This record gives sequence, C-alpha cells and structure tokens, in this order.
Amino acid sequence: MIHPPRPGDLPRTDILALAQQTLDVHAALNQPIHIHFKFTCPACGERCVMSQPNILYADGECFACGHTAPVTVAGFLVVMIGDAAPAPPLFSKN
Repeated sequence: MIHPPRPGDLPRTDILALAQQTLDVHAALNQPIHIHFKFTCPACGERCVMSQPNILYADGECFACGHTAPVTVAGFLVVMIGDAAPAPPLFSKN
C-alpha cells in the first residue's frame, strides 16, 4: 500500500515560497525561527521531519521504516530559537 501525502501538504515550489514568507515575517518581527520540513513516508505512512533546519532535501528517509523516497510534496513546522543567531538561509537541496 502506498500512503498518500497529508492534507495541506504542498508541492515543493509552493512550500518553499510559504516557508520563505514565514521566515521573512518572523525576521521582520525580530523572532528567529527555524523551518523543519516534513513529509509522509509512502511506504509506512509515518510523518517524518527533516533534521536539518531550513533545507528541503530532494529525498527523505523515514525514521520508522528506513524507506527513502522523493519528497515531491511537503509541509513544515516552525521552531522558535529564542536568543540564538539568525536562521540560516532557506534552500532546496536536489
């Protein structure tokens, strides 16, 4: 069985644009954040989060089953980083 993406997940270009907008809004408010992209494993259905902040990798590895698959749609979560240095720039890693 192939598990579909979660409702609300967006294609790569759209999720990157939304993530950049989110980073920009928080930067303007002097609120440093990190973006962690997430995807649904097509093999087991587990929701997986990329460990490196602000990077949307072309492929994701499931922490639960170890399956690696292309990440064509994704979501993200925002992590407030408090007094830390400004967040690294956002990019897509192909």
